[in-house]
Amino acid sequence: MSRKAMTAALALCVAGVGFADSITIDGVAYEDVYVRESASSYYVQIPSDGRAITVAKDKVDPEDVSISGDAEHRKALLNEWKGNNAEHQEERTEEQRTQAREAAAKERAAALELLDKYAATQDRLQRAIVKSKTLISTHMQLSEANPPYDSRYKGKYEEHFVTEHRYDGHRFYHSGWHWGDVLLFNTTSRERKGLRSYLWDGKATYQFSSSELHGDVSDGVLGLRENVKKPPFAFNRFLSNEPDGYMLGCFQGHRERIDVTLRECPNTRVRDEMESVSGVDCHVIEGDTRYGKYTLWLDPEHGYNMAKARIERKPGDVHYTSNDKYGDTFLPAGREVTITVDNVRFEKIDDTWAPMEGDEVDHKTFPHGEFSTIRSHTQLTDIILDPDHEALGSFVPDYIPDDAIVCIPGRSYGPAGGPDGPPTWREWRKRQAGGGE
Repeated sequence: MSRKAMTAALALCVAGVGFADSITIDGVAYEDVYVRESASSYYVQIPSDGRAITVAKDKVDPEDVSISGDAEHRKALLNEWKGNNAEHQEERTEEQRTQAREAAAKERAAALELLDKYAATQDRLQRAIVKSKTLISTHMQLSEANPPYDSRYKGKYEEHFVTEHRYDGHRFYHSGWHWGDVLLFNTTSRERKGLRSYLWDGKATYQFSSSELHGDVSDGVLGLRENVKKPPFAFNRFLSNEPDGYMLGCFQGHRERIDVTLRECPNTRVRDEMESVSGVDCHVIEGDTRYGKYTLWLDPEHGYNMAKARIERKPGDVHYTSNDKYGDTFLPAGREVTITVDNVRFEKIDDTWAPMEGDEVDHKTFPHGEFSTIRSHTQLTDIILDPDHEALGSFVPDYIPDDAIVCIPGRSYGPAGGPDGPPTWREWRKRQAGGGE
């Protein structure tokens, strides 16, 4: 009897006693398995561990293959294989999950390391005196269809800002001249530009503003809060609402600088490939934050400063972060926001690279095809690193005009200039020096 005939006879015997299939592949014998065949291949399912093997028929001697004829037993083997295969797949899936978690952790660690380098540069730039000028061009097409807007919010407007920031890591001072289409509906000439300033000297806050919007109060109004141990908002929160804030990584509506926002995001990651921005290969960091999707390009040749940025907000993302009293404002349905920063130019100040010029575009879309586009071009005109704030009097309110009206929150006053009216800054200082009010 030939070997092939013997194999066939053995197969019949095996079928009769309920044994499983068998096959030998590359000298390895597989017993108690489930074998299927097609015109070109054998498919081997191994019940004991849930594995599956596919082999071409021309790689296997037909005499090394035995397929049982016991349908019930083969069904039982197949069910056993399915059960173990599910466990095998679960093990593989868990392994893949572990690998994915480890890969994400590595990507996050790499991103945080880059953000540390960005933060080191920004911390030094913020603890400085920074002066800038910004031109803002706005194009709006809004109406009553998107409250609280109305038909006045249509057209093109231009505003000019000249600002100065001083910060020592604790105290801070800001001043800004503003002219052009102020508040969109009031045009102010450069000659009649308004000044607004804010100072926290570690003990009190001084909020001063002066412009023709105050009517007859030509010397301005000072809002004074004394015995303030902590300002109502941090410097970065304040900077985020300033026209040049984006140059220092602070975007409108945020409590913190962009690196802090990305650091708080659990899925912050760095892309494998660097991307060229203005001829420099930059690291690309991205994260799906509570403020939307962030993408940040960091320039390793210029102090890991921000060479480019993109923020995309969809309905449900945080659009504006207020203080704890009012909470967050979320972008409503039907609205989207895209903010981009481009064309950043760097200069070296002492031994620190600084962003000196750049563009920001803030584009908002509304239902009914309406929109708002705000384009900002900012130039940092002067940066003084590590200034002697005490010698410069950076946090001394000596810039307030003597005849400015002083208003204390919570107090009631009569008409300015009257016996019950608010004091002037000169009168207030005199009373304080004399131990009065």
